[in-house]
Amino acid sequence: MSPPRYAVLFGATALFFGIAAAVSFGFRELPSQPEGTAPFFRFLGDALLSLRYDRNFRRFAVVILLFYSIWPLFPHYTVFGTRTLGLVPSGFVTLIIAQNASNAIGAGIMGNIADRSGNRFVLRILILISACMPLLAVGISRMPTGAQFYWIIFALMGFTPVSARIVTNYTLEIAPQEKHPQYLGVMSLFQAIPLFVSPLIGALIEGFAFEPVFIGCGVLVLVGFLLTFRLAEPRFSQSA
Repeated sequence: MSPPRYAVLFGATALFFGIAAAVSFGFRELPSQPEGTAPFFRFLGDALLSLRYDRNFRRFAVVILLFYSIWPLFPHYTVFGTRTLGLVPSGFVTLIIAQNASNAIGAGIMGNIADRSGNRFVLRILILISACMPLLAVGISRMPTGAQFYWIIFALMGFTPVSARIVTNYTLEIAPQEKHPQYLGVMSLFQAIPLFVSPLIGALIEGFAFEPVFIGCGVLVLVGFLLTFRLAEPRFSQSA
């Protein structure tokens, strides 16, 4: 078996990104109305005030904080499978294929559902999928033939990149048009906060093993899933 040609793969990826960057210089952006630029801390203060006066947005921020608490686990799924199921590096190709395939398919499926049922409904589905991932990983690891089914975890993981677009779309739906930048800024902040605790997740895994941390994160995301039932659906209010 010939060794993997990583240089070709990485080089091709870099080339495609370079072409995309070059094409972007041909885009034309319509000029916006000239407005005074507020200082950063004033902008941040105005943005955080939206959490105080908008109850639905405040709930949404908590949902996103709980939802994104699962993201620091993603690098640990491979190590978990290796240690508990004896996965070998040659088997990682199947996992990557499953993840990329579900990402491509999931984008179309979730986009179609969002057009029909709203972004809130799709967000609820994606949060439930994320909550099931660590719990399902623990369950599969205890199966005698679990290694044959571990690709399911990465297939479910492929749906998560779609959530960023859904979160943005829902934020724009619930925000007043003149406050779109503030709402998006706050939501980006809440999306980033869980990523800073990645070292803590690693320390907890080393201290308490994988299973308790996986189950704990899954429960947190399940709480976020339940909170989505208290979020407003802008499409219903608009139609009313």
